[in-house]
Amino acid sequence: MRVIADIPDVLYQQLESFAQREQIPIDGLVAIALSSQLAVWSTRDYLAEKSRRVSWDAFEKVLAKVPNGEPDEHDRL
Repeated sequence: MRVIADIPDVLYQQLESFAQREQIPIDGLVAIALSSQLAVWSTRDYLAEKSRRVSWDAFEKVLAKVPNGEPDEHDRL
């Protein structure tokens, strides 16, 4: 399915210039950019949903079990 969108001239000129430089058809570049942005939005929504279910009390209880000190030699970077 093809959808045609009105793109401001300045944005289209940038798009055209980048597509030429990267040797990518404009349609392909638009699809890549749109796909990337949709992934960002989906990830943001996923993380927002997960954060609503966080129990900070439970997190602090787990964190309290972590020893306070330097890591063992084999655990150092």
